[in-house]
Amino acid sequence: MRPLLAAAVLAAVCATGGCRNSTAYAATDTPRALDASVVPPTEVGMNLSSVGPYALANSFADLIKAHGGVWLVPPAGAWQFPSQDILTPDGRPVNVPLGTKLMVEVQPDPHWQPREIICHVSKGWRVGVSLGNTKVGNDQDFRIVPASNSTSNTSPIMLSLIANSNPASLDQLSCRANEAGKDDLFLPQFTENLRPFHVLRFMDWMKANKTKTKSWSDRPTPDDFDQFTRGVAVENMVALANQQQADAWFTLPLDADAEYHRAFATYVRDHLKPGLKVYVELSNEVWNTAFQQGKLAVERGKARYPTESAAVAADFYYADRLREVMPIWSEVFASQPKRLVRVAASQAAWPERAENILSHEQTWKSVDMLATAPYLNDNPFAITANDAQGRIDSLFARSAGIIDEAIKHSLKSKIIAAKYGLRYGTYEGGPGYVTGQQEMQMQLNAMARDPRMYDLYSQFLNRWQKEIGGLYVAYTFVDAYGKFGAWGHKEYDGQPLSEAPKMRALVDFIQRSSARK
Repeated sequence: MRPLLAAAVLAAVCATGGCRNSTAYAATDTPRALDASVVPPTEVGMNLSSVGPYALANSFADLIKAHGGVWLVPPAGAWQFPSQDILTPDGRPVNVPLGTKLMVEVQPDPHWQPREIICHVSKGWRVGVSLGNTKVGNDQDFRIVPASNSTSNTSPIMLSLIANSNPASLDQLSCRANEAGKDDLFLPQFTENLRPFHVLRFMDWMKANKTKTKSWSDRPTPDDFDQFTRGVAVENMVALANQQQADAWFTLPLDADAEYHRAFATYVRDHLKPGLKVYVELSNEVWNTAFQQGKLAVERGKARYPTESAAVAADFYYADRLREVMPIWSEVFASQPKRLVRVAASQAAWPERAENILSHEQTWKSVDMLATAPYLNDNPFAITANDAQGRIDSLFARSAGIIDEAIKHSLKSKIIAAKYGLRYGTYEGGPGYVTGQQEMQMQLNAMARDPRMYDLYSQFLNRWQKEIGGLYVAYTFVDAYGKFGAWGHKEYDGQPLSEAPKMRALVDFIQRSSARK
């Protein structure tokens, strides 16, 4: 769980009845239990950071695919997102009135700027670039020479586009970083930084917490204007996994129909390299009512199981959907069953919810793995120190107990998984110190940068290897630290490991300990 609303969400779980055990599985059809004391080799994966405006992980060689957020600039007033009447479903501006000004983000992160950016724009637009950057060429084909990458340059690279035909449509817009080869789909720096990780979870790439996709015809495609309006296309995710020789973890929409699952599974089976595994997960944190899918699961679960508490009803509904969806994947991969890992995800701090899911109507038969998110976090309000440094010092002093707690929750979940003959691992994890109080959050963000974070995280990873084992998927690759927490293992793309203690701890652990290096 990314505990953005951790205190409220977790405190409510037991109050809503989510901490009771559900009915045990039928004695006439018992699973073949595993020995939970066996510690398998550790393998490390990574959650990919979001693409889109402001995203700091530079991924696609065509920067528009990753960052090209479009804003409408009215004659007076603040920038705004264009209304749907001038946007196609994939985010492409069309039928734009003469004289309308749009701003498009090309590169949001001043820490990394390519030597040049090669752009092509469809006809009908007068094009400029943001201050400090130089445009060389005409309005359809030009180069952007970025301003000097200095500490004073903190602005993103933007294009201004003014419609000079009536109407104008932005059918074509690409801006490729010249660091990439002409046939490269992804930036070399991106793929190199991902190299240590052998499982890639695409949850944020698939907009799992916001997606409205229900049918295969609504899916994002590689030809979309960008790869964030509807999410990243399966073709691009498979291409990255193949390039990295990494197993792929897909987090699929809760409401997607059977056709969607069958087509998605078939594409992955036929295009993901034969030696790579595919992890398939139904939505993200369906137990978490901070997300739309969590609220929906409660609503539908209560309608179906009115006598159950909200939490148990949601768990049962999620289990029902697993039994509907996972057999489709099993059928598609019937000739390659060892490649497929069907995941049931649950709450780390209350393992009883996993019991609800797996035992309900023998849902354990439809999955291969139980996954939770045992974050390292603490209650900063419990610290009596008034000054920032004192609070940080006190939190580090309590780290042994925090590690104990995360390992304890993981072991409880592993025991439940083993009872049903399932493997156990994480879908997310890492230091997740967060609070709803902004001033205190800035202190916790400083804690994430503190060199002592390397030791704290290393101690947890070492204990994971010795006591839990299996797949550990960290959250998240690159993300700026702010009022909602310090989730990134790096704060910006290209940040030196010497300045990123979380990422350095993870990479060092992989080098000395991971089952795959």
